[in-house]
Amino acid sequence: MKTIFLFFLILLGFKGFAGLISASEVSDTNYQQYYDATKALPNGYVKDGSKDYTKYIQNAINNYKNILMPDFVISTTGLLAVSDSHIKFQSNSKLKLIPTNRERYQVLALHGVENVIVTDANIEGDLKNHKGTKGEWGFGIDIRNSRNITIKDAKVNNCWGDGIIVAYGTKGFLGRNTFETANVTISGFNISNCRRNGITVGGVNNLILNNGVISKIKGTAPETGIMIEPDYTQYVLRHISITNVSIDNCSTGISTNLRKYISQKVNKKFELTISDVSLKNNRVGIYFAAFKNVEKLKSLNGNIKIQNIKTVNNVRSFVNNDKNSLFPAIKLDDFTIDGKKKNITNFSKF
Repeated sequence: MKTIFLFFLILLGFKGFAGLISASEVSDTNYQQYYDATKALPNGYVKDGSKDYTKYIQNAINNYKNILMPDFVISTTGLLAVSDSHIKFQSNSKLKLIPTNRERYQVLALHGVENVIVTDANIEGDLKNHKGTKGEWGFGIDIRNSRNITIKDAKVNNCWGDGIIVAYGTKGFLGRNTFETANVTISGFNISNCRRNGITVGGVNNLILNNGVISKIKGTAPETGIMIEPDYTQYVLRHISITNVSIDNCSTGISTNLRKYISQKVNKKFELTISDVSLKNNRVGIYFAAFKNVEKLKSLNGNIKIQNIKTVNNVRSFVNNDKNSLFPAIKLDDFTIDGKKKNITNFSKF
């Protein structure tokens, strides 16, 4: 009897411990530690994406911390991640947005959450079948007012707005909590055929973008691969790193517009590193927008480092329209244009 009771205690203890495994500790290859969201679908479910399974998958996300997505297309109106979770896609998994006329949507929203990992995501927006004509805010992955986020090996395409956005703000916000947007890593991404931007950075403290490809961004301005553009001066833009990224066939490869970020009262901080980046077939490779009413503005503190850049077939490889030195000093090194190294003496435009 004692032996049976002891075994019961051990079993109960193990089950309790397993339930407390953090997202960062979950093995990508041990599927037994995930809840298979296929189990949450109704009897007789289909695998062709013809039915809306949003409420079933959302219920699984709400009730299980580590989710294994069904290994087929799931049509959805949009899903919301929860804190301390890991969402893993399988080789045939895909979230496909049901066509809508909404000006704003999120296929996968990370709003007001912390400690979330998303791996191998495959996300498709409704660009080809969007029912409306207004707006430009249909996002594949929307990270907003959230911290400690890892997006690894995501594929995002055909969004009405941006493939991925990292921002603050209440517009379209679905979360219950609000954190400083901080400690976000997006790696191994492939973003294509989105209407506004590949990735928009609207505010973050510590962002890593690396090992990614962005291509064919076209439809509504600014049509940029990576756009750094906050909506309000109270947001933060610190420790932004863009490394080993290829951007092809956009209006602009990497663009920085800080007109709404710079302040009339304080010298705000801005930190940006761009390195090992390839820019092909864009109108402009790297672009820094000008400021308005410059006599009223306080210059930005911080640093901007740009190094090991290769551009091919861009109308302009680099444009800096900041005529009043309101940006921090730009350190520019090792710029190659159409196979030839650029001897940089005056780098306002070339």
